Amino acid sequence: MNKPSRGTVKWFLFFYKEKRTANSFLFNYKKTDSSSVLLRSLHLRIMKHFQGIKWTRFIPGILAFILSAVLLTLPGSAFPKEDVFDKIHLDKWIHISMFGGVVFLWSIPFLQNILGLGKKRKVVLAIALIALAYGIAMEFVQKYWIPNRSFDLYDIVADGVGSFLPLLFIRPVNKMVNRKKFTSPTL
Repeated sequence: MNKPSRGTVKWFLFFYKEKRTANSFLFNYKKTDSSSVLLRSLHLRIMKHFQGIKWTRFIPGILAFILSAVLLTLPGSAFPKEDVFDKIHLDKWIHISMFGGVVFLWSIPFLQNILGLGKKRKVVLAIALIALAYGIAMEFVQKYWIPNRSFDLYDIVADGVGSFLPLLFIRPVNKMVNRKKFTSPTL
């Protein structure tokens, strides 16, 4: 097996495959029970979408995720207590834009790499579901561990709207991302 270039996820997969031990919990090929077969199948389905994608393309999504984690874990005393913000529901608009941005930025590398619009929709849907689960988990974190913050069901609804909003834009973004550069005809 030839060693792939260091800048791609293929290198990671090569390195990961070579370092895996025979008694690994998730990837023990000697086990034949249904749970290990299911986990192996799920692992292979997920990892095939990462092949050929440079890890640097995920940096904007990682930064957006870190920013959202910081904003969602700020204590309640860090926010202004103005009635103007409550009237326009600014908090909900922030949740929609933040989760839409996270899903969009995580989707771009896959939109550039995967062939077929149906597969792209499935990948973006999976990213949206993961983002929604993250939003629900962060509401519980706010309820139990962040001072002066509480659980809000409408924040979860806003997280869901923001997470699934990029699904509406797959086709135009796909055209924009995969557009071939225009070359002028030679005279």
